[in-house]
Amino acid sequence: MPPASQWPLNVNRVRELTATETSIVVLLFAAALPLMPVFDAPTHGDVRLYRSVADGMRNGQMPYRDRPLEYPPYALPLLLLPCLGARSEAGYQDGFAALVLLVIILTVWAGPLSAQASATATQLLKPQHYIDAVLGGAP
Repeated sequence: MPPASQWPLNVNRVRELTATETSIVVLLFAAALPLMPVFDAPTHGDVRLYRSVADGMRNGQMPYRDRPLEYPPYALPLLLLPCLGARSEAGYQDGFAALVLLVIILTVWAGPLSAQASATATQLLKPQHYIDAVLGGAP
């Protein structure tokens, strides 16, 4: 058997959580506690509208043509995603909550990458970059 340091999941690393990592985990659990009663709450508000739009699309309705919709077209796939496993209104609400949680996790995970993304965006926003791209100048 190889030593623990060569295992795919390094057990020693799990034991060595930094204070920051531990604080983040504790904060996430503490922030989730007040939301526990909401998990059994009836569907209300926008989630009911989202399900109505998604059900209409699944039944052949075209948003903007067959029904008014105040959301942009790129939001439609996000409204349909929770329908994949949902058989009921509560199932759609659970799927929508999972989608929101996934977006939050991806946002937190992408945080360290934001410095690089910010530098790239700053470079792209320089007018000279577009002038060179259009006129064929140096990048």
